[in-house]
Amino acid sequence: MLERIRDIRASERRVYLRVREVFTCCARLSAGRRLARPTLSLGLCNTHRAALHGV
Repeated sequence: MLERIRDIRASERRVYLRVREVFTCCARLSAGRRLARPTLSLGLCNTHRAALHGV
């Protein structure tokens, strides 16, 4: 059971790392534009849905 918990935590770390990478990419592409936040929100929404539902 502990091994499964460790695996889940490691998976969460990888997801958050990817989210940070996406945010960095969006921030670079949208520098100076007001679209940075909505773009990030949409990306996080899709990432969250995929993580929860395996889509």
